[in-house]
Amino acid sequence: IFVHIDAKAGTLPPLHCLEASLTLTERIEVNWGGPSQIWSELILLREAVRTPHSYYHLLSGLDLPLKTQDYIHDFFAANAGKEFVQITPVRRSTVWRFQYSIWPEKYSNPFFAILNNAFKCLPGAVGHSRNRDVKFSCGPNWFSITDSLARLVVGRSEWIQKVFSHTNNCDEVFLQTVIRENGLEGTVAGTNMRYVEWARSEHHRHPYVFRDADFELLKGREELFARKFDVRVDSRIVHRIYDMVMKETRECRQ
Repeated sequence: IFVHIDAKAGTLPPLHCLEASLTLTERIEVNWGGPSQIWSELILLREAVRTPHSYYHLLSGLDLPLKTQDYIHDFFAANAGKEFVQITPVRRSTVWRFQYSIWPEKYSNPFFAILNNAFKCLPGAVGHSRNRDVKFSCGPNWFSITDSLARLVVGRSEWIQKVFSHTNNCDEVFLQTVIRENGLEGTVAGTNMRYVEWARSEHHRHPYVFRDADFELLKGREELFARKFDVRVDSRIVHRIYDMVMKETRECRQ
């Protein structure tokens, strides 16, 4: 397990895992919408590929597995070589993400967001388009990818930093773009095997937070992981999912 903790979180108590190795990576400040979200993923992948693994799974602290470790391992063994990345068409509403921003790390600040959006109109007005030769693509940022793709991403770190250093919300663009730029669309499974509920979301930027009443729904899902969970909202669902997975693990290994 490789963990990046936002530098803004300050000093934390010692962390450990009972049944897995744990590596805490270099820490940087991560801002919503900023390219620092991409940089933190590159830090994780760069550290993780030091020792080859069959698959690399990007998860947040608000995610949980819905299946046992054995089930998850068997699933990826049966689908070896597939990239579990979701790719969606680039729409007009998406293009603004990879247009030039002066203050890309401050997009969550309303004042700087206005300045960034105002500046984005200027290149088009003067007939200039940055990264015009890049074949952009997009989709959800969560993924399960093979060792070969992970190493390709790490190997393209300088290119990624050059293209995305002045963009916003491109953690949902950079991986899909690398796949498209390198002609790997044929390896993509079309799903990232994450269950995320948007229909009941209270805000368009944030998915619905699962509650205890959602247990049967989550129990019956085919996806391997789900998000998001928050013990401050409802801790019971977190404990029930944990107990379910551990019970199924014990039954499978008896």
